[in-house]
Amino acid sequence: SGAETQIAAPASTSFTDTTVANGTKYFYVVSAVDASGEGANSAEVSATPTAPQQAPPAPTSLAASAGNAKVTLTWNASNGATSYHVKRSTASGAETQIAAPATNSYTDTTVTNGTKYYYVVSAVNATGESANSNEVNATPTAPAQAPPTPTNLAGTAGNAKVTLTWNASNGATSYNVKRST
Repeated sequence: SGAETQIAAPASTSFTDTTVANGTKYFYVVSAVDASGEGANSAEVSATPTAPQQAPPAPTSLAASAGNAKVTLTWNASNGATSYHVKRSTASGAETQIAAPATNSYTDTTVTNGTKYYYVVSAVNATGESANSNEVNATPTAPAQAPPTPTNLAGTAGNAKVTLTWNASNGATSYNVKRST
């Protein structure tokens, strides 16, 4: 400041300095000139040019893990992101936003077991939203359960034999018959 040198001599009352570097503070004064000479310098002003803000890059490595009535999503954080838009659909490529977490993971508990869900994630900051991440899919499922207990067991004694009958158990692929004395 105070050591300014002339960089231009415009005839109008404005000038745009395009020979500056972003992040450097510059000081400016202006003086008026006519045929009789140059007047005194104006008051000094300063300005620091900055690069325009950009939306963050798209998240990478989106992965989905299905559980019982839930799908857990994780992805690599995007530089400059302040939040993320999690998007879901039951059809590939038709995802719409369902959540906006601030971290790079999300557990979707608004799913139905047996339904296939597709997901993408975008990164967001004050400037805008990134493109979508890679698409993943997951199908939440209930944990496997043993079949119910057979009902109406009946035994009929015969000559050196006992015949057992019972009602079928939903989901059973075989039965274990046990005996004791």
